[in-house]
Amino acid sequence: MKLNNKILAIVLSVLVLILIYQKFIHKADNRSFKDVLLELESSDIDQFKLINRGIVSQLEKTEGGWILKGDNGDDYPVNSSAVGPLLDAARGVKTQQLVSRSADKHAEYELDAASGKLLECYSKGKLLGGLYAGRFNFDQARRAAKTYVREAGDSDIYSTEGFLAMSLDRKPDDFRIKELLPGLKPDELNKITLMEGGTTQTIEKTLDASWMDGESVMLDSISLSNYINALSSARGLDFVHRDSIDGALHSKLTLYSPRAEYNVEVYKNESGSFLIRNENNPNQSFRSDSTSLFKTVYLDLKALLSEV
Repeated sequence: MKLNNKILAIVLSVLVLILIYQKFIHKADNRSFKDVLLELESSDIDQFKLINRGIVSQLEKTEGGWILKGDNGDDYPVNSSAVGPLLDAARGVKTQQLVSRSADKHAEYELDAASGKLLECYSKGKLLGGLYAGRFNFDQARRAAKTYVREAGDSDIYSTEGFLAMSLDRKPDDFRIKELLPGLKPDELNKITLMEGGTTQTIEKTLDASWMDGESVMLDSISLSNYINALSSARGLDFVHRDSIDGALHSKLTLYSPRAEYNVEVYKNESGSFLIRNENNPNQSFRSDSTSLFKTVYLDLKALLSEV
C-alpha cells in the first residue's frame, strides 16, 4: 500500500510539473501575439517620418523644438501638441488581439504602403522602428474605437483600442503653427498703425490704458481690446509659400509693444482673394477670402476706426 501511495505521489508530481510547464514556461516561449508594439525610448528619438498614403511629413528635433522639413528647403516651426501623438505611439501601442498573420490581408486592413499610415522613428539617422496604422472602426453600442496596426517588417495584424489611425492621419501642414502672430501679447501693445493707399492711421494707448486716434479722439476701448485679442489668436488654414505671394499691396498693419514690432501685410490678387503675410516670419503667410482672416486683420479694425 505504501508503494502504491508513493507511485501515486510521483505520478501526481509529474502531472503537476507538466501542467506548470504547459501553462507558464511553454506558453511564454510560444506566445500567440505581442502585448506591445514598438515600445521605444522617446528621449532617443530625434526624427519622425510619417508617410500617410504616400505623402511624407518629416519632423526633426532641434534645440529650439521640433521643426518640419519642407520640400522647398525651408524649415517650419511645429506645434508641439501635434508631436504628442507621434511620441505616444513610439512609446508603445498596446494590442487587443491578433487579427491575422497573412500579408495578403494588409490591403484589406489598410496596412499597406498605398493606404496605410507609416510612422518611422529615428535616432541620429538610424531607424529605430516603424509602425503602420490602418483601418479605423468605431462601435457605437460600446462607444469604443479600434485601430488595426502592425509593425513595419512584420506581417502580423493586430487590433488596438483607441484613435491611433486618426492621430496619425496627418499631412505636413497639419504639423505647422497656424497662428498668424505667434507670441503676440495683447496687453503689451501700445500703438497700432494702418497704412493703405498712401495714408496712415495711428492709434495709441494712453497712460490710463485708453486708446485714442491721431487726432486725440477716444476710441471704444472694449471693442478695440476685443479686436486685439481676436488678432492675437487669429489662425490661417491655407498656407502660401513666401515665393508665391502675388497681387498688389492692399494694406499694412503694424503693432508696437516695448519688446517687439509686428508687421502684417495684406495683398489682393486679381481673383479678388487676399494674401495675409507676417513680415516678421514670411513662412506664416495665408490665403483668405473676405470673411475669414482678412476680416479679422483688416475689416474689423476699419469698422472701429469708422465709428470715430
